[in-house]
Amino acid sequence: MKKIAIIYTTFLRDKLMYKTVQAIFDNWKEDYLLLIADQGPMTEEKDTFLKELIRHYDKEAILTVDIQSDRVSIVGKKFHYYQLNFDCGLSMARNYLVKVAQKYELDYSILLADSLKINKVYDFNNIMSFFTENPQVGIIGLDDVGRPSWERDIFLVENRHFYLPRAKALPMQYKDMTLQRVEICRNFFIAKTQCLIDNPWDDNLKMAEHEDFFWRLKKDTKWEVYYTNAIQCAYIDEKPPEYQDYRNRLYGEFITKLREKYNLTGWVKYEK
Repeated sequence: MKKIAIIYTTFLRDKLMYKTVQAIFDNWKEDYLLLIADQGPMTEEKDTFLKELIRHYDKEAILTVDIQSDRVSIVGKKFHYYQLNFDCGLSMARNYLVKVAQKYELDYSILLADSLKINKVYDFNNIMSFFTENPQVGIIGLDDVGRPSWERDIFLVENRHFYLPRAKALPMQYKDMTLQRVEICRNFFIAKTQCLIDNPWDDNLKMAEHEDFFWRLKKDTKWEVYYTNAIQCAYIDEKPPEYQDYRNRLYGEFITKLREKYNLTGWVKYEK
C-alpha cells in the first residue's frame, strides 16, 4: 500500500494537539506521513513536545527556523510540522498541506484535526481497494463519533440556503464494509489527493467552509463521495477561551462571507 498523507490542522489548542498527535503515533500502523499545519504561536511547551516527537519517532527529522518570520518547520520521514501565519485560516492550512502531499507524491490524504482522536488500529485495505476499483470516487467519509451525522446530499436553494436532505442512495456492501453514496460528509475522511487539488477549500473562508467545499465538489467536478463507518475517530469537545474567541467568528463574520458568496439569506437547512 502506498504511503498516506495525514492532513492535520491545529489552532490554539496545544494540549489537545499533544493528545491527538500522540494517538496517531500509537494507533496508526499504515504507512503514513503526518503533516501538521499549526496557525498558533510557538511556546516553550510546544517546542519541547515537537523535539520529543523527533527523539522518539523521527530522529533524522530536521528542524529549521525561518530568520525573517521566526516560524518553525520540521521535515522528517514520519512527520512534518509547519508553523503557518497566525490565524491564516482552516482552509488555507488544509490547502497548504494538500500541496505538500502532492509534492511528496502521496496519492491519498486523510483529513484530521486536533479535536479528532484515533483510538484503535484500523486496516485500510478494503477502502484502498474500493478507490482502485472505482476511479471516479474522490472521497470516502469516515465516522466521527460524537458529532451529528452529516452524510447527506446537498443542494443550493437559490437566494436562500444550502439544503441537505437524506442521501437518496441506498447503502451497499463492499467486502466486509458498508458504503453509501452521499454528496457531503463530516470533516473526517480519506480522499484521493488529486481530488483535493482539483477542489481546494476557499482561502477566504477561514470557517464556514464545509458546505461550500462539498457544493463545489458536486457542481464543478466529477468526483464522487461515499461514506462508511468502518473507520472511526472520537471527537473531543475542548474549546479553551482563547480558541473560543476566534471560533465565535463563525456565526458572524464567516457565515456572512458565505452568504455573500452565494447571495443567500440563510445558511443551511437539513431534512430531519
